[in-house]
Amino acid sequence: MEVETRLKQFYFEKYLLDVASATLERGGVTTNVDTYEFLAPIDAWGVPKYPGKTVVLRPGANLVEELRWFIRENNRELNEPGAWLGTWVHPSTHCCYLDITAIAPCLEAAKQEAFKRSQQDGREIVALYNFKYQQTVYLCEPAVVTLQK
Repeated sequence: MEVETRLKQFYFEKYLLDVASATLERGGVTTNVDTYEFLAPIDAWGVPKYPGKTVVLRPGANLVEELRWFIRENNRELNEPGAWLGTWVHPSTHCCYLDITAIAPCLEAAKQEAFKRSQQDGREIVALYNFKYQQTVYLCEPAVVTLQK
C-alpha cells in the first residue's frame, strides 16, 4: 500500500511538471486532471467554466506550486464531467491564467457560453481558444490585472 501511494504521488508530481513545461513551451495546454491526458488538437473552443475561479499569475510565478494549489483548491470542479484544467500565457502581459475549462463546438456557442458565464460569475472572460487551429479570440482587453493569489 505504501508503494502504491508513493507511486501515485510521483505520477502526480510528473504530471505537474509536464503541464508546467508544456504551458511554457506552447503558451498553454488543456488537460484532464483525473487521467493526466492532454487534449488533442480538436476543432473546438475552450471556455472558462467558472470565470470567478480563474487565477492569474504574475510572470515568473512558481507554476508547479501554483498548479498543485489550483488543482487541490478546485478538485471537485475539475472532476466534473467535461471539465478540463486549462492554462494560458497571455502573449502581451505574460501572466499565466489557470482555469477550469469547458469545451464548446463552435465559436458562436463559445461566445454565448462565455457571455453567460461572465454574467453569472461577475468576471469578464478575456479570450477563447481553438485547439485545432491554435487561434485565440479576444473578448475583452484584460483590465489592470488584479492577481488573485
